[in-house]
Amino acid sequence: MPIIQRIVRNLLKPHLIPYKLINKLNFIYKKNNYEKTFFEKHQNEIFRKLNLDREKDLDKLLELKQQYNFLDREMSSEHEVLFSSLSLLSKKKFNKILEIGTFDGVNSFLLSLLFEDSQIKTIDLRSDESDFENYYNRKDNVAEFVNSRNKIISKSSNINFKELNSIKLCNLSEKFDLIWIDGAHDYPMVCIDIINSLKLINQNGLIMCDDIYKKK
Repeated sequence: MPIIQRIVRNLLKPHLIPYKLINKLNFIYKKNNYEKTFFEKHQNEIFRKLNLDREKDLDKLLELKQQYNFLDREMSSEHEVLFSSLSLLSKKKFNKILEIGTFDGVNSFLLSLLFEDSQIKTIDLRSDESDFENYYNRKDNVAEFVNSRNKIISKSSNINFKELNSIKLCNLSEKFDLIWIDGAHDYPMVCIDIINSLKLINQNGLIMCDDIYKKK
């Protein structure tokens, strides 16, 4: 039915508008709840296949987010739950962690809380490089962004931040137990980051990548 026709019909019966509005809101609420339940059921099953307990391990993450409000943000996603699960593994320890792409430092800080006995090395571009300035609308507030990031990183003693283009990781001699790739998302940079990570990862270490699109 054309939108104009629907508006006219509703105006002719104004007493039905509140009822229809309530029905619409109720439909949206139930739909969102259904989608959330379906998503969580699907994710719980994936975690079980990895011998992880998503529902139990999520509690630790939520506890930290209650303690540090800035951790609960729009960019939060399922990788944080996976980090929480990995940090609770009793048979596997991640003593050295590399994060490629520091961004605002929030994920670095979360890693430092989850893996409190680990050393976390996080790298990002120099703040005076054009790629740093022009991404994420930082051009007009680079100094403010950097100050905020540095303030967050300074909250933890087991974070080592370095301004470094990830291409130069090929010159690094360190080895890591966990590598989180969240730098440039375009080819060829992401490919270079993966290749360098394969060189830097310890035997039985774990490499994780952000924003993966799986084609069927």
